[in-house]
Amino acid sequence: MNNEHDGTDIGCHFTKFICKLAKNDDPLLVHAVKYACSAVQNGHVCADLAIGNEKYPALFDEPDDILPVPDTLKWTDFLKKTSVVGAPGDYRPLILEGSRLYLQKYWHYEKTLSESILNRAKSIKIPDEPEKLASIIRRIFPVDNNTEGSIAISPIVACLKNILVMSGGPGAGKTTLAVKILAMLIEYAGPEKCRIALTAPTGKAAARLKQAIKQACAKIDIPEPVKTSLQIEACTIHRLLGVSSDGRFKYNDLNKLPYNIIVMDEASMTDIALFTKFISAVPHDARIILCGDKDQLASIDPGMVFCDICDNGEKHLNTPEFSSVVSSIFPEIHVEADKAVQPLADSISVLKTNFRFNNNSGIGTISNLIKTGDAQTSWKILEKNELKDIVLRNVASLDELPAMLYSLIVKHYSRYYAQTDPVKVFEIFNEFRVLCAIRNGPLGVEGINSVIERILINEGLIRPDSPWYPGRPVMIIANDYNAGLFNGDVGITLRDGSGTKVFFPGLNPDEIRAFSPRQLPPHQTVHAMTVHKSQGSEFGHVLLILPSVFTRGLSRELVYTGITRARSLCELWCNRDIFVKAIGNPTVRMSGLREKLWKKQYLD
Repeated sequence: MNNEHDGTDIGCHFTKFICKLAKNDDPLLVHAVKYACSAVQNGHVCADLAIGNEKYPALFDEPDDILPVPDTLKWTDFLKKTSVVGAPGDYRPLILEGSRLYLQKYWHYEKTLSESILNRAKSIKIPDEPEKLASIIRRIFPVDNNTEGSIAISPIVACLKNILVMSGGPGAGKTTLAVKILAMLIEYAGPEKCRIALTAPTGKAAARLKQAIKQACAKIDIPEPVKTSLQIEACTIHRLLGVSSDGRFKYNDLNKLPYNIIVMDEASMTDIALFTKFISAVPHDARIILCGDKDQLASIDPGMVFCDICDNGEKHLNTPEFSSVVSSIFPEIHVEADKAVQPLADSISVLKTNFRFNNNSGIGTISNLIKTGDAQTSWKILEKNELKDIVLRNVASLDELPAMLYSLIVKHYSRYYAQTDPVKVFEIFNEFRVLCAIRNGPLGVEGINSVIERILINEGLIRPDSPWYPGRPVMIIANDYNAGLFNGDVGITLRDGSGTKVFFPGLNPDEIRAFSPRQLPPHQTVHAMTVHKSQGSEFGHVLLILPSVFTRGLSRELVYTGITRARSLCELWCNRDIFVKAIGNPTVRMSGLREKLWKKQYLD
């Protein structure tokens, strides 16, 4: 092991600081601190010393950092004796809980979040007028023998519990179900008693949530006053919490949000830090409805919070208390119970029926196989190319790529670059999107964006004399709270009477905001985007390009997320080896949240 831990990255500086603070330069401490820092930088909440770098060698950048994992008991006993490592509840730079080593603030996030969720999940609200509630639910949620159990029970959970968690893939009906639940709560309690907030991690996800609620309201049979009450603005979590220019939140554990019903969409995109700050600001007696997809990519920042809350899809029965209350209000509904189950189980609804992709859908078939890790069957079906909505093409050589892209790019971008109206430009732009698994390299975002620009120049669709050519799409890559532009927001460059402007959509379908290029925070061209950045969006036609060389970030969840961004058609460009390796690489993040929530030990 190399004891020289000088370096330029934050982890090395922190390691040096901690060792100086501890007055201890033992390799066991150096290695533990670097491991904890690197774990967080790679999306983990903690570093599990029982697993070590034998399972996660990618957490260590230098060969000298690879240390044979010492005996866990010896390692933890040594760390406990240092002045910089504390037990749960201590105020030390690092916290050791069992074999898990945390940076202090991440241990605090995990503790705060788990306790808040469990406290909310354990209580059951007995309705004052059960007959009235039952009548409303039966009308808004008519069930028959074909109705999925999770769909039937979700509205009841929303009434009886302070937290409802709905997980399902695109087309599972999460938003429609959430709208019906809100309508039910409004009709039962009265509009004046329902203070509702709608939120999502990103601006585009919030805009989609509002639009989806508007569309769902038009389809369901609810009284007009209730529909009026559902005309609610959706906003990002940051905006909901009242973020200031210095990044602090107005609403927190000491100053709660003024709402009693809060819906968070795309919850799987939310990392442990933001999730904790959100739930800390929600009044304890408020109802929280979380909608997401446990099988989708985890958040970019540390944690797999939504997946952990869902217990990674493990099937659970309900508590006897919950089953008894449900039976007393709905005698026709039988809820299986188990005395050993955790109260959180009552709050989880995993939706399996898909209303977008039917049994004949290739996208639905392949995405379901990917979720189960069945790469071999998926590939056998794909290589036959008999599916109408998903097409496989093998990129045999990088030299073939420009020719393969040419006709596709010209076809989709000719209409886009011919349009000048901002609203219509966004409509056309969202009909087609190129998604990449990685950022760098010829098959990454940078390489593909370069190829696309050359094609557009050759076709005379753009002029290369200015970086701000009309039609240039850009993505914001750093939050600017003053401008109201956030990481992941997409704008399009157009010229109007006052010069060149970059237009961004607002939360309303016809709302457009214009900025001078000089006003923009850090940004990049986005003819192609990473799958991570596409979360919370959907497009008519998706081209998903996987790299020719396997990287650690190429995972089952990434391929699933990329394919399911497509509404009508997905083209998958990759080779068999990469596809099989990706599907065989499910995302695993070290954390104690799942164990804290479900009160049992999990091995990563």
